[in-house]
Amino acid sequence: MGTFGVELGRNIVRAKKASHQVISMSIEQMITLAQLPVSQGGRMPILTGRLQASLRVQLMGGGATFQGLGAQYPAMRAMAEGEVVRIQWMAPYASFQEKGWKGNVGKHFASNATAQLPRLLRMNAERVNNGE
Repeated sequence: MGTFGVELGRNIVRAKKASHQVISMSIEQMITLAQLPVSQGGRMPILTGRLQASLRVQLMGGGATFQGLGAQYPAMRAMAEGEVVRIQWMAPYASFQEKGWKGNVGKHFASNATAQLPRLLRMNAERVNNGE
């Protein structure tokens, strides 16, 4: 009975680690998709780079905040199991670029990337299960 409990415990630890890996990889990729410039096939309009640089990733449980282009990478390394993550672009015009304004159509860079999250989770779960 003791051996079964030890093996079950190891499997639970492995599953939690794999789940965390899948989630953090998927969030990194989702943010990278949102940040992809229109000129490279993405949806984010880039004129000065300030919109990309205004990225803020907050880890709500631990209170850590990461800002700037590429902030998703250190944020996901610091993310704890069960952490709530808030992702925002802080440039004053970010919401106008996302949603549109005064007859201008929004670019939907964030909402489009967020819609990709289920696909990214499935893809990364498969990769982790295959040992990649």
